[in-house]
Amino acid sequence: MEEIRYTTPEALTVLNRVLSSIDHEQRAHMAAAERVAVMSDARKLQERFAALACVLTDEVSQSQASVASTGKPITSLIALDEGRDSTDAARQVFQARDVSKHETVKQAALAGAVSSRHAAAIAKAPS
Repeated sequence: MEEIRYTTPEALTVLNRVLSSIDHEQRAHMAAAERVAVMSDARKLQERFAALACVLTDEVSQSQASVASTGKPITSLIALDEGRDSTDAARQVFQARDVSKHETVKQAALAGAVSSRHAAAIAKAPS
């Protein structure tokens, strides 16, 4: 069976559609063990999404794409789009930089092998 590959925008569109299609009421009928397994799966996916957001944020930051496309620095863009204060937006950009600092760690975070917080901590560890 051939693996389906998507561009990042295509994948995010598909994932958004899939998330919107979840039957949330169905969970009321799940057994306890199944509910725990589903929670665990969702939390693992959350970590992968966080890693992807970090990597994309660092790519935008490094290329200055936010300034080129909107005229705003990335911290301002994040603060406005997400309703964060400027300190929190800057923290997000610094964490994104740390996650992306080492290619092996970045790939591990994207694969879900380590959390984005763990990846950022690894980047800050003395060599």
